[in-house]
Amino acid sequence: MILLWITTLIPLSKPLCNQLTDSCDNSPTALQVLILHSSFALMSIGAGGIRSSSLAFGVDQLSKRDKDAGIQESYFSWYYASVSMSSLIGLTVVVYIQDYMGWTVGFGVPAILMLIATLSFFLASPFYVMAEVKRNMLSGLAQVLVASYKNRFLQSSTENGTYYHQEKGSDLVMPTENLRYVVFLLFICLRDKA
Repeated sequence: MILLWITTLIPLSKPLCNQLTDSCDNSPTALQVLILHSSFALMSIGAGGIRSSSLAFGVDQLSKRDKDAGIQESYFSWYYASVSMSSLIGLTVVVYIQDYMGWTVGFGVPAILMLIATLSFFLASPFYVMAEVKRNMLSGLAQVLVASYKNRFLQSSTENGTYYHQEKGSDLVMPTENLRYVVFLLFICLRDKA
């Protein structure tokens, strides 16, 4: 976020344009494109790390007795409601700020809010419940890579014309006709509204 904000603060990090006519005849340089794409890549990596672990991390903060009391279901509801509200705010308020106060303020507000959130997360870290790690993540990744390399010539089972994964000796589990019927009705309804 800070790198994207910097692209609005430093004039050399963006193509020079005529402010009076709102025309931009200059194309960006390779360095300007590199800075912009690097900021997008870093934001994507950060968002992927946060979104994939924040839900599980929040559930770990609940005590064992709270999980039996239905608090966990309430937490999931509040988590998704807050994510939806933050997306709504991000897509309306931040865009409004960018339109009426400029890109510098529009990118600065989320960058500063992210900095405050990061600082508060690290300052509160002594109070967090940390779940014990049972396995090393890299060893699990290595196991997947080795297994996929070993099984690269393995043929898929085409029993009943389907390609669903199944263990040896297990029953073949596939979507029921009811599910296909519901999806078909949903498709028909959406097509008619369009």
